[in-house]
Amino acid sequence: MSARRPLVIGIGQMLRNEDAVGRKVAEQFRSTHPEEADVLGVIQLTPELAEAVSRSSAVAFVDARVDRPNERILVETVSPTAGEPTAFSHVASAAEVLAYARGVFGDAPPAVLVSIS
Repeated sequence: MSARRPLVIGIGQMLRNEDAVGRKVAEQFRSTHPEEADVLGVIQLTPELAEAVSRSSAVAFVDARVDRPNERILVETVSPTAGEPTAFSHVASAAEVLAYARGVFGDAPPAVLVSIS
């Protein structure tokens, strides 16, 4: 069995400049630190990410944020709590993906949400 590694998940639509920041940051991390973590780029968070999350030692979700323009980069701890899916932006929240990871695969690693405005 291989050692668990950190996972960076960049979230965003590459065709929309401001929304693509999460994926661009993740791709930059992959190119400059290829041995440090596994990296995924996704358009939105979905329950299917739960398996990869459950196999990771830690997770950083990186996404664009428009509701706090005075905070350029905001880092928040995320806990695995299930809730109602949001009506906007992403199909599942980071907390929901962690809850799926724990509920279905038995583990939810420590996680942060890095929001960039």
